[in-house]
Parts: sequence; C-alpha cells; structure tokens
Amino acid sequence: MSLFDVPQEVLDARPHGAKDFDFLQGRWLISHKKLAERLVGCQTWLEFKTPAANQLILGGLGNIDHCRTESGEFYEGASLRLFDKSSRVWRIYWMDTNGATLFPPVEGSFFDSIGLFRGHDQQDGIPVLVEFAGIRQILKPQRGSNLSLLIMEIPGK
Repeated sequence: MSLFDVPQEVLDARPHGAKDFDFLQGRWLISHKKLAERLVGCQTWLEFKTPAANQLILGGLGNIDHCRTESGEFYEGASLRLFDKSSRVWRIYWMDTNGATLFPPVEGSFFDSIGLFRGHDQQDGIPVLVEFAGIRQILKPQRGSNLSLLIMEIPGK
C-alpha cells in the first residue's frame, strides 16, 4: 500500500535492512497494551484496539503508519520509520494527539527476526529510556488480522 507506486527495481535495490518493516504494509487491527500510569509503580494495564494503515515512502527507505481510536476518548497517532543507509539503523519517530509534537526517535535494527530499538525521552520531567521490541513476521500475516506491539518505558539514570 502506497500513495505512489514504487518501481520494483527500486524496491529490489534497497540495502538488506531497509526491507525490515515491509511486512507492515497495508491495513491492520492493532492490539495495544499500556500502563494506566507510568513511573509510579502502576500494575494496571489498559488494553485496546485501533485500526491502522502503513505505507512505504521514499522509495521504500521509510514508512509511515497511522492509527486512531474508534470509540471512547479520541486518540490518534502516527509513526515515521526511516532507514539510515550509511549506518544501517532504523529511526522510529512517534507523534500523537497528546501534544502534536514529534517525540525523540528510538534507534535500532533487527537481529534475525527480533527488532530492538532504544532511545531517550522524558516523562513529566523524568528522563526515561524508551525501548521498543518487536518480532518481524517471517510469514506474511493476513491483512486485517491483529498485530500486537509492546512499548516499554524504563526510568533513565
């Protein structure tokens, strides 16, 4: 899924790591799980689902996805993933309706089928290490099926 068709020879010429998120293209129903409150020892997890869409940009060297709640309090978010060809590292940027700002990126790459991405941010003025871990789908998942993501925040030092 892309606004513009990318010639197959352009997609095929991308460096190996630039194809890591290709499996996300299309429309999804994403299962989310997040702490009700962060950095206060909260043990209550909130679970919800959002429809989402992902598309390639920049000839496949990046992608953007977009999700939003369908009921309850309105929430919308988007992530921008960019592959740095020189360092072969992905940078993932997040933005949402909680402030309409671009959060600092998490950086990383996949090792086999496991992706690990880390970055620094702040929560209520407290430095945090943000870690995003994901499993790359080896077999292409069915479009419209559930996709689960887990984002963890750990207080920084």
